[in-house]
Amino acid sequence: MRRAEPGTGSLTDPANPRSPPPGQRSWTLAWALAWALVCLLTTWAYVPGLSGILVYDDGPVLGPYLKPGRLLHPFWSASGPLGRPISMMSFWLDRLLWPGSFFALNLTNVGLGLIVGTLAALLALRLFRLAGASRLGSALAGFWIGAFFLAEPMQVATVLYTVQRMAVLSALFSLAALWCYCEARSRNLENEPAWTTLLAGLILFPLLAVFSKENGALAPVLALVAELLFFRFRGSRAIRRLLGGYYAILTLLALGLGTLALTDRSFIIDGYQGRRFTFAERLMTESRVLIRYLVMPFWPTPTRVGFFHDDIALSTGLMNPPTTLLALLALAILIALALAFRKRRPLLSFGIAWFLVGQFLESTFIPLDLMFIHRNYLPLFGLLIASADLLWALGTTIRKRLALRWNPWVIRLAPLPVWSVFLVLTFQQAGLWSSPVRFYRSGVLEHPHSVIAISGLAATDYARGEPHRAIGLLERSGIVGAGLQADVYRCKIHHRLRSSQLAAGLIPAHATHLSTYPINGLSRLAILGLTGRCRYQAARMRLLLTRAAQAHRMRAHNWFLVWIYSAYEKERTGRLGPALADLRRAVQARSTSPVPWLLGARWLLARGLRQRARAWLARARPELGSAPRLRPLWESLARKLSAPGPHPDRPFTKRTAGAPEPKP
Repeated sequence: MRRAEPGTGSLTDPANPRSPPPGQRSWTLAWALAWALVCLLTTWAYVPGLSGILVYDDGPVLGPYLKPGRLLHPFWSASGPLGRPISMMSFWLDRLLWPGSFFALNLTNVGLGLIVGTLAALLALRLFRLAGASRLGSALAGFWIGAFFLAEPMQVATVLYTVQRMAVLSALFSLAALWCYCEARSRNLENEPAWTTLLAGLILFPLLAVFSKENGALAPVLALVAELLFFRFRGSRAIRRLLGGYYAILTLLALGLGTLALTDRSFIIDGYQGRRFTFAERLMTESRVLIRYLVMPFWPTPTRVGFFHDDIALSTGLMNPPTTLLALLALAILIALALAFRKRRPLLSFGIAWFLVGQFLESTFIPLDLMFIHRNYLPLFGLLIASADLLWALGTTIRKRLALRWNPWVIRLAPLPVWSVFLVLTFQQAGLWSSPVRFYRSGVLEHPHSVIAISGLAATDYARGEPHRAIGLLERSGIVGAGLQADVYRCKIHHRLRSSQLAAGLIPAHATHLSTYPINGLSRLAILGLTGRCRYQAARMRLLLTRAAQAHRMRAHNWFLVWIYSAYEKERTGRLGPALADLRRAVQARSTSPVPWLLGARWLLARGLRQRARAWLARARPELGSAPRLRPLWESLARKLSAPGPHPDRPFTKRTAGAPEPKP
């Protein structure tokens, strides 16, 4: 790798064209035109999927933005503790400009993805200059790293997974923060003032990143990695003091937040109650997931780069499966390489550190789903940096050993064939997002045990008027939740269920864990029965609810639903005492909901137990702030209790309460 002259690292590259040498302007123009062509071809590759489909979290988050009417909280999302207001504001702007257009949402995602790729190219260019590459070498490295970042097939599962604009925006601001930081520090070393750029890299862009998605909090950590590898706290005393204070404050803040997260039951401990894995199992399994993330950009088979990965097997021990221990050893070797080559090949160390730091939050202790490709969106940049540095070193070694003289254009265009193949694969992956049938069928073919793929394809077949095909698919899967979803479809078709059919979704006794999928199916069945839209054997439903209540681990909201519908079934058969006991258990699972107290008051009032009904109604009043739609019901019950004499009652259902009907 040809080295640059000292002191010229930030003066003569396309990212900073101040005082360009002769011929540099033409190179900058050629670089910009070639990059425009890359962006145009990338947009073409995404065109088949721009019509898009609502997948997984898309519906709950984006549904209100696609419908007319007033948004209750337009700049707030329940997806993260900070509300992600920057991301939600971008969805609101799309709604304002193109009301109800899902195409516009995806087109905006693609446009933001192009900006992220451009920032990746400029940051890579800057990093190669910092490592001592020549102006031409750094320009070529930045160009191809950015081009591969855009054309990588696995990025489709982030860009066209519309709600993950959150991840795209977080990556955009994180890359902007790192570029500003490296640019400012380069100027600092040349005794040039760059306070505005430095503060943008340290404060402004990290804040925008973290309020887009919480993993944007890693941007300062990535800046610290760049500081340790490339700048090493050199510069004026004022700069050193600023950086020392900044990183000291962030360290204390991180320690405080980490302690709070580990001690707060609602965040970590209770979070694992709703998962099929424990804390230790997650950490062991994530070691294998990280190796998958490491391999998929360089071997993008459909199985690896598709959307569905919820069928990954758990690691219950270091040798179960044996690949768990191998994955941990591979990660240890990776860390050792980064430490060993931090001086000789800082770009290699930086790329490895970027990948591992980028996965730190979502692939370690937080009780999230085990694997989603959008978590590898920003960490991919580190893998591209490390691989480019390795390939450059390998090519230089071969050329010197064999005394070869390569044509410059061969070197410049060498990645083009591979990039073209990746672009075609991206086009194919985007095509799967053009229709739900293609999307889910490909998912079932590639991942036959994926709950998301199976339930999604069944829902699609049912919506297309092929209910029996959907029921057959669900029954063949052998998944508890799928059996309950099949029973829901039978209820809607025939308005009745035989006991043998209801057994298709039988929940095992003392199940270790029940996910939201079977509980939602159970809730739908209970609602259909309570509202008279489906007849089934009541004893069988009580058995299902009893077994669900015996599960060892479940989300608090799912416990709440189980006890509520168990109370319904008991009250319907005249067992008021056990029904009220179940309502109290529901309160223990979700103490902020007024629904159990309102139900108890209604049932007691229907039996003339007015004094007890008043007590239950009084308990509901403080909780009405969390459910304002239930206030009219509370006022109606209060009027009945204040009037003399008995009053008739009507059946109380979730629809009466104004709560949304759960979906399997």
